Amino acid sequence: MNSERCSYVGWSVYILNISVFISIVWIFSIRTWAIYLGDWRILVALGTIGVACVSVNLTKYAAMTRYTVINFGFTSTCSSEQLSRINGLDRAWGFLNFIFDSAVFWLTFRKTIGVARQKKRQGMENSLIHWVLRDGIMYYVARIFLLTVSLLVVSIGRVPISVQRFIVITANTLTNIMVNHMMLNLRQMLDIGENGSHSENTLTMPTFTTNAIIGNIGAPIRLGVLDNDNWADTFSHTVTHSQCSDV
Repeated sequence: MNSERCSYVGWSVYILNISVFISIVWIFSIRTWAIYLGDWRILVALGTIGVACVSVNLTKYAAMTRYTVINFGFTSTCSSEQLSRINGLDRAWGFLNFIFDSAVFWLTFRKTIGVARQKKRQGMENSLIHWVLRDGIMYYVARIFLLTVSLLVVSIGRVPISVQRFIVITANTLTNIMVNHMMLNLRQMLDIGENGSHSENTLTMPTFTTNAIIGNIGAPIRLGVLDNDNWADTFSHTVTHSQCSDV
């Protein structure tokens, strides 16, 4: 691998990473704006913080990063090298991320806890919102912990590069899990049963909520007869039976 190809690969990976980061900021900003019924103050505030995060990230990497080839015997690898350090830029990026995550969480928590209390007053003890709150708090605490560790690493300045990369990768992975968690909860979770025999206040705990860490990942999008392997036969039988009844 030559230097030119290494630089191309390195910046391509960075462009993908920054694209994912921009998408995450956009999704959480729009989603928080939506649950506040289109309050433009929410969108402007979160959008401003998000743009600041992205701008600092772009400036930090564009001004300070170079990709070089490192040879190990018969093999070689592409590694990033920090050209210079802009005082306070890494720390500013960490604090901006902290502010954005906290703003999204507490705004969402405020709205969600109000809905949960309202449902509880109506007798809906097994509301899905309670489990969403539980998982959201868990993810938020883990995310803030990793951001705090990142800020400490930046302040110390003498931490091995492998440790720094591990922290960044872990934080990014956790963020993606949070996004997937949010998206998977926008599905039809209530199996009303045959002929509507169940009501909202007699529903059991959804299966995916029994495991707060991995239960939301890869869960079915819909619960019901269409999730079975023989859904096509079931649908065909239902249509045929309906047609015969009409005759």
